[in-house]
Amino acid sequence: MPYPSRLVPRSSDKYIPHPDKEELLCRWVKPETELRDAEGKLAADAVDYKQIFEYSVNKIPISEIEDINIEFICADKQKFNSEWKEGEDGHTPLDEDFRYNNDRKHFLFKIKDILYSGTYPYPANAEHNYKFIVSVKHVPLISNICHFQLSVDFTNMDDSPVGQMPGVNSKKLILAEIRQQLIRVAKFAIQEFEQKK
Repeated sequence: MPYPSRLVPRSSDKYIPHPDKEELLCRWVKPETELRDAEGKLAADAVDYKQIFEYSVNKIPISEIEDINIEFICADKQKFNSEWKEGEDGHTPLDEDFRYNNDRKHFLFKIKDILYSGTYPYPANAEHNYKFIVSVKHVPLISNICHFQLSVDFTNMDDSPVGQMPGVNSKKLILAEIRQQLIRVAKFAIQEFEQKK
């Protein structure tokens, strides 16, 4: 099966600074990891906790769910993590560069459901509250125009930049809160978003 041409950037493609909030993001999960908990929700272990501040996802559309099963297997596979530059053509991987790892699992969520903010620090301090803001950024790669990342910014309560980044305990609290948000909003098939509540 050849590499999907829909993923390869063209010189005419543009960065997407403001993706449609109704569109979906898809994240793959290792085959050995439990995807759902006992209640059928996204399992906490399915969220790669330490990567949340720069969580890699694919946007659907243009990407399709099976695209997240692409696994680069060549010796120099890191080259496919190179960021694409607008105005340049991307790179189409050869058949021997990748395979489809169909044992991977996945979950999906709407962009609008992860755009939110909260306050920190931990422990709570009435005099020094700060905000964290979760956004979605387009970070296209040379072989994946649909690559996006969650991004977390930190500000003072008046939205001015913080002078000092959050400490270890605050970071753990923020990571846990973002993971809980993903657990609340995640679904496992596109059709689940189309069902009436």
